[in-house]
Amino acid sequence: MARGKIHNISLAAPPEVLTVDPGDTVRVTTEFDYVGPAISCRMISAIWHPTFLDPHDEIVRGNKSFSIPSSPPPGNHITVTMDLLVPSGEVGTDYGLYSSIRDIPGPDIYTDYYPNIITIAEEVVPEFKGTISKKELEYNESQGAIPVSNVPQGKRGLVHIWGRNDMVTSQKLGIHWIVKDPGGIVVEDYQDWEFGTTGSGDDHHFIGGRFDIDKPGNWTIGISLAMNPTSPVTVDSYAGVLCTVGAPPAEYTLEVTVEPPATGYVTKSPSKATYSAGEVVTLTAHPYSGYEFDHWGGWPPYPGVGSTSPSIQITMDADWWVVAAFREVAPVTTVTVALRNPPSDAENWSLSLCDWDITVPIRFVGWNGKERLDIAEAATFEIPSGLKFPLRILALQLTKWKVPGEVLQQVYYVQSFRPYLWDWDKSDWSDEPDPTYKEVFIPEHGSYFYNVSTERFERV
Repeated sequence: MARGKIHNISLAAPPEVLTVDPGDTVRVTTEFDYVGPAISCRMISAIWHPTFLDPHDEIVRGNKSFSIPSSPPPGNHITVTMDLLVPSGEVGTDYGLYSSIRDIPGPDIYTDYYPNIITIAEEVVPEFKGTISKKELEYNESQGAIPVSNVPQGKRGLVHIWGRNDMVTSQKLGIHWIVKDPGGIVVEDYQDWEFGTTGSGDDHHFIGGRFDIDKPGNWTIGISLAMNPTSPVTVDSYAGVLCTVGAPPAEYTLEVTVEPPATGYVTKSPSKATYSAGEVVTLTAHPYSGYEFDHWGGWPPYPGVGSTSPSIQITMDADWWVVAAFREVAPVTTVTVALRNPPSDAENWSLSLCDWDITVPIRFVGWNGKERLDIAEAATFEIPSGLKFPLRILALQLTKWKVPGEVLQQVYYVQSFRPYLWDWDKSDWSDEPDPTYKEVFIPEHGSYFYNVSTERFERV
């Protein structure tokens, strides 16, 4: 007899014996005549068997509400049905049945208690079949089939298991797994039954909780796939390696100091607390004012130690201590000026300077014809201590020989101390701008080009 079969039985007359299986349905029909007003009432029916304490011990009982229409004489014949599900765990030939109609005018209506009319056959437990169809480990943003190799240490793990129902009927699937670290310590003990059921040939996806993959070595997992939650049956299992975790890559430190202190600083690119083996770091030394970079030192000796280049690259394959050595720069007390882009016909030139307040003239360079500088020569001035910068140009003159060695002809002239022309009639400065005046000044000690094309001083 097939499981889940429906058996009809009428209590209008003594019924014949039914043989049923656990899980079958007994559909009970009760009939009676009624005369009276419209009412709501109940049908109660039960399968019972006798025990020492109760001769009608009910194993399943149904309670169904229904309505009866107004039934004036001669009345109506009423038929009511109810389904009773045969429970598991019962077996025998001594099961009885009765039915009753309640909440009607007058006394309740009862059928006879029919004994020994239902035989419940011994329950046949089906052979449950299922398969662990897929198993994967998720670690951070990666996911691979179990067992997974070369998982980096320090990741967060998450187990995914798929179970397949290999039965012809839908089944509820359950899962249980235990994850252990390389030392045998349980890091996850997960079990669950799905909320509904899984159809024939379909899969259900189980997802556990996250755990830290924090030790190198082989991590293990034991998995059990089960069916029949009331009496679980393991249908498939796996026990073995979950993943292999490699030791973390070697990391090294790079300590950088400056000697003497407060003479400069060093930038690291990239700048980190630790570096992976083989990582390349660029070090660049930056001196403070009054100092310049001298060389690289440190311990143990590394490629680049002793270099005088302000920028070096170090490959991290050990812990390095690097020293950036700076030295004091002797103060510059001079100003040197050379020409850039002079007129093509200029042969020689001269230059004279003064302080910003036009109170301290600085000696002329190349002022007379014999001492004039060749057009390619530079003029160097020793600047008195305490002189106020920026410096002004008293006169910058480019010339050529009109008569060689005797008569000079001016081809370019500029000055930056007198913006207006002198009015000889008034013996005072006029309001007329001096065309030779340019806003060009020397900001501080050092070497410069005066660019005739742009009329600007440029650092060498």
